[in-house]
Amino acid sequence: MLYANCKLVKGNNRSAIYDLHRGTIQIIPNDLYNIFINNNTVNVNELLDTIDLFDREVVVEYFDFLAKQDYGLYGNKQVLSFYKNIETDYNYPFEISNILIDIDCFSQRYLKNIINEIDENNIRNVEIRIFHTAFNIEQLHLLHDLISKSNIQHLSLVLPYNNFQNATEDDYCLFRFSQLVFYNSEDKESIEHNGTNVFFSLKKNIDSRACGMIDMKYFSVNISSFTESLNHNSCLNRKISIDLDGNIKNCPSFKDSFGNIENVKLDEALKYKGFKKRWDISKDKIAICKDCEFRHACTDCRAYKEDPEDDYSKPLKCGYSPYTNKWEEWSTNPLKQKAIEYYGMQDLIKKND
Repeated sequence: MLYANCKLVKGNNRSAIYDLHRGTIQIIPNDLYNIFINNNTVNVNELLDTIDLFDREVVVEYFDFLAKQDYGLYGNKQVLSFYKNIETDYNYPFEISNILIDIDCFSQRYLKNIINEIDENNIRNVEIRIFHTAFNIEQLHLLHDLISKSNIQHLSLVLPYNNFQNATEDDYCLFRFSQLVFYNSEDKESIEHNGTNVFFSLKKNIDSRACGMIDMKYFSVNISSFTESLNHNSCLNRKISIDLDGNIKNCPSFKDSFGNIENVKLDEALKYKGFKKRWDISKDKIAICKDCEFRHACTDCRAYKEDPEDDYSKPLKCGYSPYTNKWEEWSTNPLKQKAIEYYGMQDLIKKND
């Protein structure tokens, strides 16, 4: 029996075990996926009676591997009956779970009102991207004063590297942040963990076109992200954004907006026609993604797609093929050049190469 926290996802050529407890992905052959296709429990003796001697040895090796890696266990029906499965419905108590806020020197004036609305709408996950070139440590402390009494549970800050070279650990310890991302880093790219927090350093620049990058280092494997991906869009579901001009959007990269934060409240913007139209575009509905073994650990992007006119088209910035199982540089793919020109990304790609 596979443990309840070990979920199988089938791809075109191979499958994967998502360990939702350990946060890992284990690649397995599709033959092993097919054994468990209807249930997470298999009667080994009955299965071995239906296959020839050579295949029996292979199948036994499969099961021994699963037991050794602690993805499942052997047992009789009575023992296994004590183990219950995990419900895969996605439930979240509030209408908005995430907000992305872009800030420059002009947009800071309404930041206090935004923080108040975050609490009013019970938004627990916040990402703030700083694009103000003069934003420094002193202003970071002012930002802390604004959010210190809020109910934010997960805070991600995206900051210009050069402005914070002299910052100390004490400057960052003020925040209850989960993630710090520094862009335009002069050093090599890096990812550091200190137990509960993650620090990213990126050489490339970040602007409103920077979203949508698909990379294994951004994969998320846990119960919440997995069940959300099964049922909804893994990027846009229950998400709201505010761009540099204060426009309320699904994502700052979209052209369509639903009012401005200076005269429209967040809960009012949710009621606008079309605001939620992309929330339920799950990876199982997206071309090519639906054949990918990583689709339920992956982020998504509906703002930048291979076919700009098709909301169900593969993310433009994904370089993985589930048909070859290889990662390649997406920006040099000749099939993507028309979409790159459509979105005006030529300079961005050249800048970050």
